[in-house]
Amino acid sequence: MKWQGSLTNLLWFDSLSALTAGVVLLCFRSALADWLDLPPGLLTFQGVTNLVYASYGMSLVRRATRTFQMLRVLAFGNLAYAFLSLVMLFVYFNTSNIFGKLLFVAEILYVGGLGWVEWKFIQPMRKEPIA
Repeated sequence: MKWQGSLTNLLWFDSLSALTAGVVLLCFRSALADWLDLPPGLLTFQGVTNLVYASYGMSLVRRATRTFQMLRVLAFGNLAYAFLSLVMLFVYFNTSNIFGKLLFVAEILYVGGLGWVEWKFIQPMRKEPIA
């Protein structure tokens, strides 16, 4: 099937993005917390969440066959994280600085957009195993 390579590339891109974000958030959480006026614990939560998501995404990259349900979990994870970022934007709106607010907006757009692309990409594949 001609979409197999595209799906694998999308999964690589998504997983490596989450891995990079998780490592950066965890390695630089103290400096980022000061720079963004956000609690270090929140950045730790975000970093760990990104690493868990990246692990699941990488497990899908390595599979020979992927089911619609497996990919739906991945897309839903992105959409749920985007929604959570929107909630965090409102919760920390009065305490974070402009850069903290921009971090949440960027996450909403990037992660939400990626989740939407994944969701649209997998819809035609609902009935068959996906390689």
